Amino acid sequence: MAADLENAILDVAQKHGRYKPNAYRFTLDAVGFTVRALEENRHVSGNELLDGIRRLALDRFGPMAKTVFEQWGVVTTEDFGAIVFQLVEWLKGSPLSERAQVFGQQIGIALLILMMGVALFNDVARTLGSTFSGQ
Repeated sequence: MAADLENAILDVAQKHGRYKPNAYRFTLDAVGFTVRALEENRHVSGNELLDGIRRLALDRFGPMAKTVFEQWGVVTTEDFGAIVFQLVEWLKGSPLSERAQVFGQQIGIALLILMMGVALFNDVARTLGSTFSGQ
């Protein structure tokens, strides 16, 4: 990693104080990993990035991924969103507008509700499936 980028990551981590520098490094790596996995050159959606984070974490850390993230201060998917926003602010050289931050939070909440709905559906389907199959 270039010295300038390394210094920038250390500056961002120190400025915000919530996440360890490795969280920022990993998130940047995950963005690159996700972009390289695409079949075309385009922006990455939040869902795609989260899937890339999941795949890269499993590849690098295996079953210890959750523990590693917790050591870095990352406990929810929203933490990765905050890291991305902080990195974008660093790239822009200025804070994101309040409108952009609110939009990002709304997307995060919508994704969380969607994931909860999928989990609930899977649980109900599994329960009904075992009830009807006599297990």
